[in-house]
Amino acid sequence: MPVCHEWNTVAHLNGYEGDPEARPFTREELQRFLDYADDQVDRAVRVKRKGALAAYRDATMFKVIYGWGLRRTETSKLDIADWGRNPAAPEFGRHGMLHVRYGKAKRGQPPRRRSVASVMPWAVDAVADYVGNVRPKFGCADHPALWVTERGGRVKPAEINVPGRPWPAGDPDAS
Repeated sequence: MPVCHEWNTVAHLNGYEGDPEARPFTREELQRFLDYADDQVDRAVRVKRKGALAAYRDATMFKVIYGWGLRRTETSKLDIADWGRNPAAPEFGRHGMLHVRYGKAKRGQPPRRRSVASVMPWAVDAVADYVGNVRPKFGCADHPALWVTERGGRVKPAEINVPGRPWPAGDPDAS
């Protein structure tokens, strides 16, 4: 006997609630985007611009978003302690598993936790390099956040894709 009926379930107003114009990057577009983010780091270092650390953080943040399939809130609330070893992938060391504490919640529920296994060696290398070599230069050794700001705070979800960041709004080739 069915448990769900029209009278005891929530009706969807639309069959698909996302933007029909939005689509995921192709592999080529994604590579251009990540290359653009890396180029912003090189450009900031070359001209001795103040934002070189932030550009490096942002480039690594995008690699982590893609490499572990994260949302903005999940990404912004990551702590260094959220990384762990994966016995099934010892080659990734302490970045073999990512424990996401602020996953998407169901309506009326707290954020859901999930663990995501590392599968892309290049993404693991990027986060390991950032944690070991770049993040300490922010001078926030006691801060638990993985993504820290120049002023010692935590990067907020809305800041991940605001205008003025070192990536373009549209085409990664645009300057």
